[in-house]
Amino acid sequence: MDLGSIMDELATRLDTIAGLRVYNHPPDSVSVPAAIVTYPGTLQFDKTYQRGMDQLDPSVVALVGKVTTKSARDTMAAYCRGSGASSFKEVLEAGTYTSCDTVRVVSVDFDMVTMSGVEYLAATFALDITGQGD
Repeated sequence: MDLGSIMDELATRLDTIAGLRVYNHPPDSVSVPAAIVTYPGTLQFDKTYQRGMDQLDPSVVALVGKVTTKSARDTMAAYCRGSGASSFKEVLEAGTYTSCDTVRVVSVDFDMVTMSGVEYLAATFALDITGQGD
């Protein structure tokens, strides 16, 4: 699997969500609401014999607005639904990918992220991706 291609394809899928700014790698600065495709913590080779399958665990970070606003909460709620046009889970898992075989959203963790002195409501979507080893 090619990491750059996977990150690009994930960003392309997320770019179908109306009003969302999507970054296919961690940027220097962002405009919210935003989705940032991040690097995996781990890339595991040879999960099956003879380069049959590799596995990686990138994440997507959503930043929506100031933590204290109801609009940030409502926007994040739409991204965290299990289904729907703004659901990260549905949008990512419904994709047709050429760089990997499966994409699964396994969990989401919530936090506050400070960028340029502003505290943003953030959610990190953990992914499990498998594909043919090359």
